[in-house]
Amino acid sequence: MATRYEPDYEGIGRLMRSDEMVQLVAATGQRALEYAEEISPVRTGRYRAGWRMETSSAGGPSHDRAEARVINDAVDEVLADVVDGYDVPSRLLSYLGDEK
Repeated sequence: MATRYEPDYEGIGRLMRSDEMVQLVAATGQRALEYAEEISPVRTGRYRAGWRMETSSAGGPSHDRAEARVINDAVDEVLADVVDGYDVPSRLLSYLGDEK
């Protein structure tokens, strides 16, 4: 006898927006934040101090899932970082992609 899977989209949605999922993505975001601060070059200190994290249960393109964002508010310093070859944003993505 074949088993037929019927996805419960409402249940999946509740799971993706749950407090537990927000905590899970926040833990990964915190590791990313700490790594970004660790590898940030220091000229004026604004770049390293500009890192912060935001979490939400209404993230993603459809605002239907938990999300953690690692943000740097020192825009001029971020551009200098990329131009000077440090490229912390790309290194951060590689770090998260290599994480097991």
